Amino acid sequence: MPTLTRYRNPLSRLWPVADFDEMRRQARRFFEDVETPIPVDAFAFAPALDVVENDKEIVVTAELPGLKPEDVTIEVDNNVLTMKGEKKSEFEKKDSQYHIWERSYGTFQRMIPLPRTVKADAIEAKIENGVLVVKLPKTAEAVGRRIPIAAK
Repeated sequence: MPTLTRYRNPLSRLWPVADFDEMRRQARRFFEDVETPIPVDAFAFAPALDVVENDKEIVVTAELPGLKPEDVTIEVDNNVLTMKGEKKSEFEKKDSQYHIWERSYGTFQRMIPLPRTVKADAIEAKIENGVLVVKLPKTAEAVGRRIPIAAK
């Protein structure tokens, strides 16, 4: 974190705001240097993902509360798994003295590079209780086989 340096201006006694202007400039530079991992967009969200690999498959788990299978699209192209979705929710409540109508929308897209050893035609996906599970089986060459060693 950059340190704030005092602004030395001979007119600063006449204009004390100069110190604050310098602090504001340094703070702006600091926040411009900070990288944001997620695009700052009010209508985008990034679901939490777990990617686990074992000998036979890769399993991707995503938290997608409130989404149905028709709200999510899964594609594999050029060894990249792409998950896209859109969340829409509306709530309306009327009473004699008030009317509440809330809407929330959000889209997401997550892309995961895959090894060439995934069988793209055998991928399975399901959503249960707001959790998407994508199973990506590996090819026979990737799974490999154990070769026993004979003792003499």
